[in-house]
Amino acid sequence: MAATLCRLYLASGKQKYLEAAKRADCFLWEKLWDCMPGGNSLMAWNLVRLSQLVSEERYGPLAKQQLDFLAADAKQYPAGYAMFLLALLDYRDPPPKVTVVLAGKAEAERLPLELPAEAAVVVREPGEGSPLKDGVLCLPGP
Repeated sequence: MAATLCRLYLASGKQKYLEAAKRADCFLWEKLWDCMPGGNSLMAWNLVRLSQLVSEERYGPLAKQQLDFLAADAKQYPAGYAMFLLALLDYRDPPPKVTVVLAGKAEAERLPLELPAEAAVVVREPGEGSPLKDGVLCLPGP
């Protein structure tokens, strides 16, 4: 569910899906972190993707912890850990991060069609400070 919510956010740019993904991740981490390998691999991917999409510091260390937890088993049988390998790939070679400040609803509806499919997209409302390349901040104009 958390992975689907992340995908819905990436496809639509709607913040409600990202917030729901964070809530689902919190539940999964607290209740099911040690489930079967496929579930752990998907959890790793969720944590990696959330660490790229939100500014909350907790996701990066949790993603690394989950990847480390799976690494030894995956080394023994890589074919059984395809989702883990995708999570590891995204962790080591992250997709481009794009910050978008929308001018209106028309732009929001077009947005998913105009960005790279795997980009980590952060959507900001007009007037919010938006982090850009090299930490430069885009502030609202006069």
